[in-house]
Parts: sequence; C-alpha cells; structure tokens
Amino acid sequence: MEERDLLSLVKSEEEAALGHHSSELAGDRAQSLEYYLQFPMGNEVEGESQVIDSSVRDTVEWALPALIRVFAASGRIVEFEPVGAEDVVPADQASDAVNYVFWKQNNGFLILYEWFKDALISKNGVVKFYYEEKEQKRKEKYSGLTDEAFAMLVADDNVEVLAHTATPAIPPEQLQASQQMQPGMQPPMLHDVEIEIVKQNGKVCIETVPPEQFLISPRHNSILLDDCEFCEQRTRKTVSDLLEMGFSEQDVEDIGADDDDYAEISEEYLARRIYSEEQFPEDERQGARRPIWLREAYIKADYDDDGIAELRRVLVAGNKILENEEVDIVPFAAITPNIMPHRFVGLSMAEEVMDIQQIKTTLWRQILNNLYLSNHPRKAVLASQGGQVFANLDDLLNSRVGGVVREYQPGAVRDLETRFVAGHAYPMLEYIDQQRMNRTGVNQLSSGMDADAINKTARGALMAENQQAQKIELVARIFAETGVKQLMRGILYMLNKYSMREMMIRMHGQFVPVDPRNWDTQWDMTVNVGLGTGNKDQQLAHLMTISQTQEKLFMAGKTNIVSDPQLYATAKKIAENAGYKHTEEFFMEPKQPAPPPPNPEATKAQAQMQLEQFKVQADQQKIQAENQAELQKKQIDSQTAIQVANIHSVTQLEIEKMRIASQDEMDKRKLRAEAEFKVYDAENEATIKQAELSQKQREMERAHESVKNATDDAMNEMKSQIAQILATVKKPRRKEASES
Repeated sequence: MEERDLLSLVKSEEEAALGHHSSELAGDRAQSLEYYLQFPMGNEVEGESQVIDSSVRDTVEWALPALIRVFAASGRIVEFEPVGAEDVVPADQASDAVNYVFWKQNNGFLILYEWFKDALISKNGVVKFYYEEKEQKRKEKYSGLTDEAFAMLVADDNVEVLAHTATPAIPPEQLQASQQMQPGMQPPMLHDVEIEIVKQNGKVCIETVPPEQFLISPRHNSILLDDCEFCEQRTRKTVSDLLEMGFSEQDVEDIGADDDDYAEISEEYLARRIYSEEQFPEDERQGARRPIWLREAYIKADYDDDGIAELRRVLVAGNKILENEEVDIVPFAAITPNIMPHRFVGLSMAEEVMDIQQIKTTLWRQILNNLYLSNHPRKAVLASQGGQVFANLDDLLNSRVGGVVREYQPGAVRDLETRFVAGHAYPMLEYIDQQRMNRTGVNQLSSGMDADAINKTARGALMAENQQAQKIELVARIFAETGVKQLMRGILYMLNKYSMREMMIRMHGQFVPVDPRNWDTQWDMTVNVGLGTGNKDQQLAHLMTISQTQEKLFMAGKTNIVSDPQLYATAKKIAENAGYKHTEEFFMEPKQPAPPPPNPEATKAQAQMQLEQFKVQADQQKIQAENQAELQKKQIDSQTAIQVANIHSVTQLEIEKMRIASQDEMDKRKLRAEAEFKVYDAENEATIKQAELSQKQREMERAHESVKNATDDAMNEMKSQIAQILATVKKPRRKEASES
C-alpha cells in the first residue's frame, strides 16, 4: 500500500465515522447540552412565563458526587493481582506506581469529573493516555567559583555554558611578591559563569477528549476500544506546536492552507459556548501562530502488503501524512452510563430526563401564569357599541399600589376573576420527580450512597435493597469495568514500554526505587471503587465492634481465632477510616510467627529412618565422590603446575624489565644531578672570585694583564672540567646505543 492509498483510506473512514460534525449523533449531543445549560426551548410566548426547569442539570450534578466519591474516596483506584508467587512484589509496585501516575502526576479528580460529566451528558466520555518526554531547560548564574568548583559544575553532561569570565584569585603583583610561580603552573582563578541545565523528564499524560473531536467507525460494536478498526482525535495546533513536536519546517509548509475548521462549527461545539463572542471568534493568526487541525488516526490497514491488517497510528494534517507507524494499542478509553449492546454509543443520563424537563417546564409556566392572573386579574371595562369607553384606559394599564382609576360611569370597571387551579399541578410535579428518580436512581439523597455497595460484600447486599441506589451503583460498575479498567491497563503499558528510568514510590512507609521496564503487563486487575470508604461513622462503629470482639477472644486465649495479623488489620482499617493513608505511622505490621515445633518423638523416629537412608546413600556417594575428587585433583594439579610455571616465567621477565628500566633511570638521574651540582659549584666559585676582584680592582689595576691571564686560565680549566663531565654523561648513552 502506498502513502496516498493510506491517506485516502483515512479520509473515507473520517467521512463515515460517528461523531462527524453534521451527523445525527452530533445533533443529539448538542441538544443534551442545551437542556443541561437550560437554553430556551423555542416555544416561549411573550408576556407569559419563560421559566425553564433544570431536571437535566440536577440529575447530572446529583449523580456526579456519588460516582466520583466511589472512585476517589480511598485514594487507590486500582490494584493488580499477581498471577504467581513471584509476581506479588512487582504487582504491588505496579499498583502503587499506577495510582501515583493517576493521582499525583496527573490531576486524577479533574479527569474523573470531566470524563464522567461528558458521559452523563453526551452519551460517551473519552480520555486519551500517552507517554510524553519533555526537555526542561533552566538557566542559572554563579559568581566567584574556584577552579575546582567550576570544573565540577561544567563536568555534568546536562550543563551547557552560555557565558564565562575568569579573573585571577590573587593580583599578579601580590603573587610575584609572595612567591615565585613554577614554570607551567597556572595561577588560581575565580569564575563567573552562566549555564543552562537541560534535563529530559518523561511521564504518562492523561487528558479528556471533547466529544466533537473524537470520531469512531460505525462498524465498531463495543464500548471497549481494543479491537477498534478506526478511531481518530482532531486537535487544533499551531505551526509553532508542530515545530516543537519535531516536524521540519518543510513538512509544515507542505501542509498549506487548512480548511478543516468544521469541528468548530459543529452543533455541540457551539452549544458548549454559551456566549456569542465564543461561538465564531475571529482568528487571523499567521506565521508561527497559524492554526492547523492535526488528526491522529488509529486504523487497521495492510500497509506492508502481508495480507494481515495491522493497527497503525497515522498523523495527518491537511493532505499530508506526517507520521505513520505500527502500534500495539489504541490509547483511548471510553465510558457510557447506559450500555447499548453491540454498539459503541450508549444512552446518556441527560436524555433519560429531557422529556421530564420539558413537561416540568410546561407545568411550571402554567402554574406561574395562573398565579400571575390571580394576583393581577384582567379588567372588564364598560363601553358603548360605538366604541366609547367609560373609563380611563391609561389608569387601568398602571397597576401601581394605591393607584387611581377614573370611571366615567359607576361600575364601568370590574375584575375578571381567574380561578387559581395551580395547586392541582403540584401532585403532578411530585409524580414527575418520582418518575425521574425511577429512571435514573438520582435524587437529593442518593449522593449519600455508600461506595462499598458495589463491592460484593454483605454491606453491598444490604444497600442493594434501595432500588434507586442500585442504578447509580450499576453506572459506577459499568464505568469501572469498561473505561476505568482500560485506562489503568493503558497507564501500566505506557510505563512498561516507554519509561527509561526508575521511579521512587512509597511502599510500606519507605520510598523504594522501582523499574517499570521489568514488570509483566498481563496481571489480573481489580478496579477498587470504594475500597474501605462509605459512611464513616457507621463504618467506624462496625470496626469498633469488631475490635472489641477480637479483644475478648484474644484475652480468652483464642489465638487460633484471633492473632496479631487480624488485630493489625482492624487497627489499620480504623486509621484508614480516619483519613490517614500511611497507617504505618501508627501501627507496625507484625512479622509472620515461626511455625510451632513438631512432636519430638515423631521427629526422632522420622530422623532415625532418614538417617539410615542417608547412610546408605552417603556411602555410595562417598565412593563416587572420592573417585571423582581424585581424578579432578590430578587434573587440577597438572593444570595448576602449568599455569604456575607460565605465571612465574612471565613474572620474572616483567620484574627483570622493570629492574633494568629502574636502574637505568636512576643512573641517568644521578649523572644529571652530579652535572648540575658541579655547574652550580662552578658558578658559585666564579661569582665569589668576581666579587673579590671587584673589591681589589684598584690594587689589580697595575697587574691587569697578569690577572686577565689568570682568569683565562681558570675559565679554561672550568671548561675542561665541564667537557669531562659531559663526556662522562654521554659515554653510557653511546654504550647503550652500541648494545642495542
């Protein structure tokens, strides 16, 4: 398959995908948003009540606290169950690491809030997870660094020197006055330096995807995206963003003008922007700020023509493919509150109550209109057939308190009584609210749902008696078993595949380095929705009852029923119920007790039998071992003798070489020292004689010629001695050259 064929395939999938800006699905989601935001319904009448009911918003906002608390209350959204005994520690580390990535490195609460809210309003909520490697740069300035400190600073590979100046630590005149510098020695310096520190930091990123930016194949028939044939996210980038992502300027120029702005004129996009200036913002940015729509598509295609369609990540901008690579997973996770079998798109909680909001809006308007007419009834005014009115109409139109109405004939003005029947509508409102509760399981009291109810426990069975709470529990379980579980697996996969360094995580009160690259990604996974949470007072009462029962059993000596591990587990739960995550600060986990000693008589008899068996086996093994040991000893002795001889000869040779080299060097140094000493003595003697001659210059004037001759003789003698010394020094070198 060629690149243009792949681009054509991606475009055909985009045009047929669910979530296209002109699709019926986009219109339904826009309508749900309009109901949530209480937009006018279009049937308002001027002069009458235009109130709008908030059933959709109330339902969503009442459901969110219960759903989020189910996942967020314990602080541990996921736990990985080991497959074998060797997987216990890695699975525990992976659980802590994934929870750390979700809650600490990413804003886990905000992700859950936006993700769940999208699903409750717009049928589906989608999040994306990916590994991002960022280069962080930081500039620092230092002044007055010594040579050693400067060398240590710039020795780091991550440090780049931007500016550097060096000044002598001691002024030159002081240095010369204090001591003479040896030849080749550099004076100490002080350094002023500006550096840039560049570090590579990577982490798993999680972000919610706006519904109008996500496209998916209509052939996909599951809320899970593992086997999705096509899905895509469209994001608005700038030229600068693409260059920072590593694309070349030529690639960006080849994109050309981008006319795919239809994602910003879709109905749901406009419905979310409630202010007019948000809906059609003028965007005339050029150059580095020029906007470009980047489409990240995951599509199954036989690109390598091997007959099997593989999953590929295709990055498209305009009519150009920027990246094309084979990948292992689709990095999206989706949820829906009401799964429709064999479909990706489910039912939102908003559309379950949209008709109720419309009915309640109608009833509210009629109640208020009836109340308006009861408080301010219409007036009947006497008039003749010719149209003459026997009252002042301007006075009638002014309804201020204490106002005067002028009549031109007694009884010309009277009230038209409007019967107040709005009280009969209140039972209907209550009935409609009950219908809403029956449909969604949401009311003002449902936010107090126990998060433990969706776990398979006795407490969950008791809470299941509440039919309304069961619906919220079902939504929470759907979220847990679909998108949340898929997201947690995705985080583990990203850590295992892309992490290039160890992570420091806190386990059992200590910070432990773990390497995600060594983990197995095929563990079973439990999404803990509401682990150890719920009604705190009620749970604490149960824990105290359990603690008292354990204490009574322990004091009664029933250690076969209650022991240290059970007491520790109860104390740990009490601390967790109080909101403390690190229970090791209060209670230390007991060590496993040693196994009880066995029966001495049975042990003695068993040991005697084993001893007899061991004796027979030991005799046989002893004979075999002696024979093998003797043979091995001979072989080892022979090999050892050969190796010792080789080592000895090599060692002697090296020692002799070192001795000769050392002796030669010592001789050279000795001769050099003697020559230097003689030269030094000669120079000193000449200096002394010159001084004496200077003092007796007047006396020596008469004998100048004789003194000159004597001085020449002395110099000749000195040169002769120096020549002899030099001849003595050169003789060994000639001898060594002749020997070589």
